[in-house]
Amino acid sequence: MAHRNFTSNNFKIEKMDKTDNLATEYAQNNSEQILLLLAKAYQDGYNQGICDSTHKINIDDVEYLDLGLPSGTLWSFPPYYCNYGWKLKLLPYEQVKDLNLPTREQWEELCQHCRIVDKKIIAPNGIRFGYPSRSYTIYTLGEQCAKGHNRFWMKSEPDDDHNVSVIEFDKDVNTYKVHFTGYKLPFFLVKTAEPKL
Repeated sequence: MAHRNFTSNNFKIEKMDKTDNLATEYAQNNSEQILLLLAKAYQDGYNQGICDSTHKINIDDVEYLDLGLPSGTLWSFPPYYCNYGWKLKLLPYEQVKDLNLPTREQWEELCQHCRIVDKKIIAPNGIRFGYPSRSYTIYTLGEQCAKGHNRFWMKSEPDDDHNVSVIEFDKDVNTYKVHFTGYKLPFFLVKTAEPKL
């Protein structure tokens, strides 16, 4: 029995050595290409960081992004917090209705001038926006939302049944629905451009 285990372990070690040798040989033969790819990935990340930081505007303790939209409307990431990972802040409509929620027109302008890829919105000026993209971000689902169909509050008047129009935005999903105001959902904030004098 011991001899069989020894042979099995030798086989695994020999197999790993072959894999390591192949990887080393590939790296040596393609070192220039690998370095170019690493340099490009680093530069892309650096450029994105510079792009994001130069378009951030702090107003009333909310960090807004200038996405380069024709109206000049600024958008915030959905508010989030850390509790064993980053999670979206969920609140009922009554607690957010007086905040600067986006209108349907503002969401439509955003969608018209930006590309939506997965759960990210890519603005005309290159900023990536949408769900938070920090490490350890946890997918946070609003109350009474089906997985893959997360919803966000927008500025809307409640109907007689206390339902309001909401944005349904998730991976490959972008539409409008109605949602009961008593449930908790995440939300974006917007700031309209000041009129020029």
